[in-house]
Amino acid sequence: MGCFFEDINMGADGGIYAELVKNRSFEFYQPLMGWTVHHAPLKEGAVVVLNRQDKNVTNPRFLRVTKQSASETLGLVNEGFRGMGIKKACGTTFR
Repeated sequence: MGCFFEDINMGADGGIYAELVKNRSFEFYQPLMGWTVHHAPLKEGAVVVLNRQDKNVTNPRFLRVTKQSASETLGLVNEGFRGMGIKKACGTTFR
């Protein structure tokens, strides 16, 4: 006899699993596929996917976000795979 529990769709402990993030390592043909950049008219700044394959073979790509003015708004949204199913936890606010 034994006990078996299968954690389906974050049913056990909640949280955001990396598997929910679409193109989480920017490995797709189009590096920002799955990501949307939201910004007010941004005068100076950039969102760039960088590849450092020679320095880190296991996770070569990363996103660099620069913004010159603190008053400007910039955000990144990931569409996930048919959404992400994030729910507000007790006393926690998601932004």
